[in-house]
Amino acid sequence: MLKSLGYGVLIFLTILVGAKLVGDLRMAMSFAAGLGMVCLILSGTFSGAFINDESVEWAAEGGPNQVKERKNKWTIRTLLFAAPNIIGSIVVLVYLSCPLEA
Repeated sequence: MLKSLGYGVLIFLTILVGAKLVGDLRMAMSFAAGLGMVCLILSGTFSGAFINDESVEWAAEGGPNQVKERKNKWTIRTLLFAAPNIIGSIVVLVYLSCPLEA
């Protein structure tokens, strides 16, 4: 599970370095926020948040435990992957909105 968090941090740092090389930190903020939002939507899809109530009841009553465990595992993985990107984009936004003066 922590691999997902590590991959999220690695991807965010790669986005940040690429944006720094280009010279536009707004690009890092938008890419990281976009990637984080996609992962959050995928997490909601994996958790079953976007399906109707009848399907949820069927899955809760008749679904095998392996399917539930796999669904929960992928939900947590995508949330852990999204967290560094969302947090990093917020940090970049705060940095850009109030730069420190020397």
